[in-house]
Amino acid sequence: MRAQALLENQLSLTVPLRIGVTADGGGFGVGGGGFGGDGFEGGLLLEPGSDMEHTRETTSENNVELLYTYTESILKNVNANLDQATAKLTAIIAFSGVLLKFTMDLPGEGYFFSSKFLICVLTAITTGFCGAGLLSKSSGDVLKPEELIKPEWYSASPEKFRLYIIRQWIEAIAQLNVLLLETTHYLNWAIGCLVLTSIIFAGSIAISLIH
Repeated sequence: MRAQALLENQLSLTVPLRIGVTADGGGFGVGGGGFGGDGFEGGLLLEPGSDMEHTRETTSENNVELLYTYTESILKNVNANLDQATAKLTAIIAFSGVLLKFTMDLPGEGYFFSSKFLICVLTAITTGFCGAGLLSKSSGDVLKPEELIKPEWYSASPEKFRLYIIRQWIEAIAQLNVLLLETTHYLNWAIGCLVLTSIIFAGSIAISLIH
Protein backbone atom coordinates (compact mmCIF):
# COMPACT_ATOMS: atom_id res chain seq x y z
CA MET A 1 0.00 0.00 0.00
CA ARG A 2 2.83 2.36 0.85
CA ALA A 3 4.52 1.63 -2.47
CA GLN A 4 1.27 2.30 -4.36
CA ALA A 5 0.79 5.62 -2.55
CA LEU A 6 4.33 6.69 -3.47
CA LEU A 7 3.74 5.74 -7.14
CA GLU A 8 0.51 7.78 -7.30
CA ASN A 9 2.27 10.72 -5.67
CA GLN A 10 5.09 10.50 -8.26
CA LEU A 11 2.61 10.41 -11.14
CA SER A 12 0.84 13.49 -9.81
CA LEU A 13 4.14 15.38 -9.93
CA THR A 14 4.91 14.43 -13.54
CA VAL A 15 1.77 15.63 -15.29
CA PRO A 16 2.82 16.68 -18.84
CA LEU A 17 2.74 20.35 -19.74
CA ARG A 18 -0.09 21.55 -21.93
CA ILE A 19 -0.48 24.59 -24.13
CA GLY A 20 -3.91 26.12 -24.32
CA VAL A 21 -5.75 29.11 -25.70
CA THR A 22 -8.29 31.06 -23.71
CA ALA A 23 -11.91 30.64 -24.70
CA ASP A 24 -12.19 34.29 -25.72
CA GLY A 25 -9.02 34.06 -27.86
CA GLY A 26 -7.30 36.63 -25.65
CA GLY A 27 -4.02 34.77 -25.20
CA PHE A 28 -2.38 31.42 -24.72
CA GLY A 29 -0.80 29.60 -21.82
CA VAL A 30 1.54 26.82 -20.81
CA GLY A 31 0.94 24.66 -17.75
CA GLY A 32 0.04 21.31 -16.30
CA GLY A 33 -3.64 21.82 -15.54
CA GLY A 34 -6.62 20.99 -17.68
CA PHE A 35 -8.84 23.09 -19.90
CA GLY A 36 -11.97 24.32 -18.19
CA GLY A 37 -15.17 25.62 -19.66
CA ASP A 38 -14.14 29.22 -19.05
CA GLY A 39 -10.66 29.01 -20.53
CA PHE A 40 -7.20 27.74 -19.74
CA GLU A 41 -6.66 26.66 -16.15
CA GLY A 42 -3.56 25.86 -14.14
CA GLY A 43 -1.04 27.48 -16.51
CA LEU A 44 0.76 30.72 -17.31
CA LEU A 45 -1.38 32.98 -19.52
CA LEU A 46 0.38 35.23 -22.05
CA GLU A 47 -1.86 38.11 -22.93
CA PRO A 48 -1.53 40.22 -26.10
CA GLY A 49 0.97 43.00 -25.52
CA SER A 50 3.21 40.71 -23.47
CA ASP A 51 7.00 40.85 -23.71
CA MET A 52 7.01 37.93 -26.19
CA GLU A 53 4.62 39.64 -28.59
CA HIS A 54 6.41 42.97 -28.15
CA THR A 55 9.71 41.29 -29.05
CA ARG A 56 8.16 39.81 -32.19
CA GLU A 57 6.83 43.21 -33.30
CA THR A 58 10.17 44.86 -32.58
CA THR A 59 11.99 42.23 -34.65
CA SER A 60 9.59 42.79 -37.56
CA GLU A 61 10.12 46.55 -37.44
CA ASN A 62 13.89 46.12 -37.29
CA ASN A 63 13.84 43.80 -40.32
CA VAL A 64 11.80 46.29 -42.34
CA GLU A 65 14.14 49.09 -41.30
CA LEU A 66 17.15 46.98 -42.36
CA LEU A 67 15.55 46.18 -45.71
CA TYR A 68 14.70 49.86 -46.20
CA THR A 69 18.30 50.93 -45.53
CA TYR A 70 19.74 48.19 -47.76
CA THR A 71 17.44 48.97 -50.68
CA GLU A 72 18.22 52.67 -50.35
CA SER A 73 21.97 51.96 -50.48
CA ILE A 74 21.54 49.81 -53.61
CA LEU A 75 19.55 52.58 -55.29
CA LYS A 76 22.23 55.15 -54.46
CA ASN A 77 24.95 52.82 -55.71
CA VAL A 78 23.25 52.24 -59.07
CA ASN A 79 22.70 55.99 -59.48
CA ALA A 80 26.37 56.65 -58.66
CA ASN A 81 27.54 54.09 -61.24
CA LEU A 82 25.27 55.65 -63.84
CA ASP A 83 26.64 59.12 -63.05
CA GLN A 84 30.21 57.83 -63.42
CA ALA A 85 29.46 56.26 -66.80
CA THR A 86 27.85 59.50 -67.98
CA ALA A 87 30.85 61.52 -66.82
CA LYS A 88 33.21 59.20 -68.71
CA LEU A 89 31.20 59.57 -71.91
CA THR A 90 31.36 63.36 -71.59
CA ALA A 91 35.12 63.22 -71.01
CA ILE A 92 35.59 61.05 -74.10
CA ILE A 93 33.75 63.58 -76.25
CA ALA A 94 35.99 66.35 -74.96
CA PHE A 95 39.16 64.31 -75.52
CA SER A 96 38.03 63.34 -79.03
CA GLY A 97 37.61 67.02 -79.91
CA VAL A 98 41.13 67.82 -78.70
CA LEU A 99 42.54 64.85 -80.60
CA LEU A 100 40.78 65.92 -83.78
CA LYS A 101 42.20 69.43 -83.45
CA PHE A 102 45.76 68.11 -83.23
CA THR A 103 45.10 65.77 -86.15
CA MET A 104 44.48 68.76 -88.39
CA ASP A 105 48.09 69.84 -87.81
CA LEU A 106 49.45 66.67 -89.41
CA PRO A 107 50.69 66.79 -93.02
CA GLY A 108 47.99 66.13 -95.60
CA GLU A 109 49.81 63.98 -98.14
CA GLY A 110 50.76 60.32 -98.48
CA TYR A 111 50.40 58.20 -95.36
CA PHE A 112 49.30 61.16 -93.31
CA PHE A 113 46.28 61.70 -95.51
CA SER A 114 45.08 58.16 -94.78
CA SER A 115 45.80 58.60 -91.08
CA LYS A 116 43.90 61.86 -90.89
CA PHE A 117 40.96 60.30 -92.71
CA LEU A 118 40.83 57.30 -90.35
CA ILE A 119 41.16 59.50 -87.27
CA CYS A 120 38.30 61.70 -88.45
CA VAL A 121 36.07 58.69 -89.13
CA LEU A 122 36.88 57.02 -85.81
CA THR A 123 36.39 60.28 -83.93
CA ALA A 124 32.96 60.66 -85.52
CA ILE A 125 32.06 57.08 -84.55
CA THR A 126 33.31 57.66 -81.00
CA THR A 127 31.22 60.79 -80.68
CA GLY A 128 28.21 58.90 -82.00
CA PHE A 129 28.59 56.20 -79.33
CA CYS A 130 28.95 58.85 -76.64
CA GLY A 131 25.87 60.67 -77.88
CA ALA A 132 23.82 57.47 -77.87
CA GLY A 133 24.91 56.76 -74.32
CA LEU A 134 24.06 60.27 -73.19
CA LEU A 135 20.60 60.38 -74.71
CA SER A 136 17.97 61.19 -72.12
CA LYS A 137 15.84 58.15 -71.28
CA SER A 138 12.98 57.79 -68.87
CA SER A 139 13.96 55.29 -66.19
CA GLY A 140 14.33 54.90 -62.47
CA ASP A 141 10.83 56.17 -61.70
CA VAL A 142 10.58 56.83 -57.97
CA LEU A 143 7.60 57.35 -55.75
CA LYS A 144 6.19 60.85 -56.09
CA PRO A 145 5.45 62.73 -52.85
CA GLU A 146 1.89 63.49 -53.92
CA GLU A 147 1.16 59.76 -53.90
CA LEU A 148 1.99 59.62 -50.20
CA ILE A 149 -0.35 62.37 -49.08
CA LYS A 150 -3.48 60.41 -49.89
CA PRO A 151 -5.89 59.90 -46.96
CA GLU A 152 -5.25 56.14 -46.77
CA TRP A 153 -1.65 56.77 -45.78
CA TYR A 154 -2.43 59.10 -42.88
CA SER A 155 -3.14 56.25 -40.46
CA ALA A 156 -0.72 53.72 -41.96
CA SER A 157 1.99 52.32 -39.72
CA PRO A 158 5.63 53.29 -40.40
CA GLU A 159 6.33 49.65 -41.25
CA LYS A 160 3.66 49.54 -43.96
CA PHE A 161 4.81 52.94 -45.22
CA ARG A 162 8.40 51.78 -45.63
CA LEU A 163 7.36 48.54 -47.34
CA TYR A 164 5.41 50.50 -49.94
CA ILE A 165 8.42 52.73 -50.64
CA ILE A 166 10.71 49.70 -50.83
CA ARG A 167 8.54 48.12 -53.54
CA GLN A 168 8.76 51.31 -55.59
CA TRP A 169 12.53 51.44 -55.13
CA ILE A 170 12.92 47.85 -56.32
CA GLU A 171 11.17 48.73 -59.59
CA ALA A 172 13.34 51.84 -59.97
CA ILE A 173 16.52 49.81 -59.40
CA ALA A 174 15.49 47.34 -62.11
CA GLN A 175 14.95 50.18 -64.60
CA LEU A 176 18.23 51.87 -63.69
CA ASN A 177 20.15 48.62 -64.09
CA VAL A 178 18.84 48.28 -67.64
CA LEU A 179 19.87 51.86 -68.40
CA LEU A 180 23.29 51.34 -66.78
CA LEU A 181 23.89 48.22 -68.87
CA GLU A 182 23.01 50.09 -72.06
CA THR A 183 25.15 53.12 -71.14
CA THR A 184 28.10 50.89 -70.25
CA HIS A 185 27.74 49.14 -73.62
CA TYR A 186 28.08 52.44 -75.50
CA LEU A 187 30.91 53.49 -73.19
CA ASN A 188 32.93 50.37 -73.97
CA TRP A 189 32.53 50.90 -77.72
CA ALA A 190 33.50 54.56 -77.38
CA ILE A 191 36.61 53.65 -75.40
CA GLY A 192 37.58 51.06 -78.00
CA CYS A 193 37.28 53.56 -80.85
CA LEU A 194 39.15 56.19 -78.86
CA VAL A 195 42.03 53.81 -78.16
CA LEU A 196 42.28 52.89 -81.84
CA THR A 197 42.19 56.57 -82.80
CA SER A 198 44.96 57.36 -80.33
CA ILE A 199 47.13 54.55 -81.71
CA ILE A 200 46.77 55.85 -85.27
CA PHE A 201 47.47 59.40 -84.12
CA ALA A 202 50.57 58.30 -82.20
CA GLY A 203 51.81 56.35 -85.21
CA SER A 204 51.35 59.38 -87.45
CA ILE A 205 53.37 61.55 -85.08
CA ALA A 206 56.15 58.95 -84.92
CA ILE A 207 56.35 58.76 -88.73
CA SER A 208 56.36 62.54 -89.03
CA LEU A 209 59.28 62.71 -86.64
CA ILE A 210 61.23 60.12 -88.63
CA HIS A 211 60.74 62.05 -91.84
